[in-house]
Amino acid sequence: MRFLLAGLAVLSLACCHPLLEMPGQQGVNRVIATVYMSDSGTASIKMGLNDTTRGCATASYAATINSTGWDSLRIDGSHGASAVQGSYCAGFAEGSLSQSRIYDMFRIVYDDWFTSTNAAKAEQVSPSS
Repeated sequence: MRFLLAGLAVLSLACCHPLLEMPGQQGVNRVIATVYMSDSGTASIKMGLNDTTRGCATASYAATINSTGWDSLRIDGSHGASAVQGSYCAGFAEGSLSQSRIYDMFRIVYDDWFTSTNAAKAEQVSPSS
């Protein structure tokens, strides 16, 4: 299950965020973001900022799936935060920027994986114990 979830994260696209066209790459959109951690431990994300001095993580996302077959997500969670906070902020950035692609994947595969009709079909083709 962990591998599956990691695979879904790799297939991510950031929609609903201010995408910028990448210089020199017509039709390729890119978004940058910074994650901040409050004193109470609540994370928040600001799109369009690359604040390496106050943010606990920064991220950039490029929607290149139509040209390369993959999207590009780069995250740096080492901006003066503890290892635990940096990891949490990096995950927060990944989920925020890739939520739309994860949702698209969920919509595509849900019927195949989780409906009772298809589960019954899968049991029919599974080898008997």
